Amino acid sequence: MGNESETQTLLNAAEYLLQSRNFADCINYAARAHDSDPTNPAPVRILSTASVLSASKITATHHDYYAVLNLPYFDSDSSRIDSTFETLTSILDPNTNRCPFASEAFDLAVKAWSVLSNPLEKARFDAELQAFFDPAVSTSATFWTICPYCYYVYEYDKVFEDCCLKCQNQRCRRVLHAVPIAGPPPPPDVVSRGQYCCPGFMPFALRSNDGKPIRDKLWLPFAPSHHLDFREQVLRLMLMEKRRERKEIQERG
Repeated sequence: MGNESETQTLLNAAEYLLQSRNFADCINYAARAHDSDPTNPAPVRILSTASVLSASKITATHHDYYAVLNLPYFDSDSSRIDSTFETLTSILDPNTNRCPFASEAFDLAVKAWSVLSNPLEKARFDAELQAFFDPAVSTSATFWTICPYCYYVYEYDKVFEDCCLKCQNQRCRRVLHAVPIAGPPPPPDVVSRGQYCCPGFMPFALRSNDGKPIRDKLWLPFAPSHHLDFREQVLRLMLMEKRRERKEIQERG
């Protein structure tokens, strides 16, 4: 009985803080409520709502959509994007989630998925996100893009961004959409040539004869994944809640 009272007290505090849009403290109290009673679905609903709404904005109109869906930055796994979206929206569904601002969080999750599940929209957003992390990118007079057919990477003036260009590789010469690569800048030797043969969309490492990686000779246009601890916790709780719901459905059936 005492444990139930403690859980309810923590939930009341979490909901009050959510109503006040104090998301950081709300997440703290909701996580404590979940620890107090892991079988109670209310803490997960509050945690998911607060986590989505706490995602920062990278521009005046765009939130950090990767943070909204609890995904690694620049994640290109479409199945993981869809799966995470389905799990999150099942918890945020306003028909079952009565938390304050659950509808707002649900709409934001839908917006995030609509961008990240669309290759063209995702590429544009990734470029905005990269500029947010590294302001120097947005002021650069040039950008790098990749040919999706031969995997050659080229540097162009900013005026050609998002244009349809013919690949400069004489063995290819196909038309490509010049979408800026969201990732770390290339090393000086690549910049001096103005082109680079990308290994494709599979990271790998070059090694010397003694087996040691040659890190300064390889540029991979892939940004590292970034995680926030509390978002990882929210995602784990979301998955636990999803499994619990499936188990209940199976038992009823």
